[in-house]
Amino acid sequence: MVKYPKREVLKITDWNKVAAGLQRQFPILILTDIDYIKGKEKDFLERISRRLNKYESEMISIINRYQL
Repeated sequence: MVKYPKREVLKITDWNKVAAGLQRQFPILILTDIDYIKGKEKDFLERISRRLNKYESEMISIINRYQL
């Protein structure tokens, strides 16, 4: 049996911290890119992943690190 790594889940607890971290790490992002609406996490992830040319799983890891 093949074991796959556990998929990370996006959990945003402090949006201000996340938004500041994203803007600092990726200055290419503009306010409309990081516009976040609770319950629309999938749309948010798709938007910033496309803009930064990264996989959604990468973005989840990056976002979750800002909240440690």
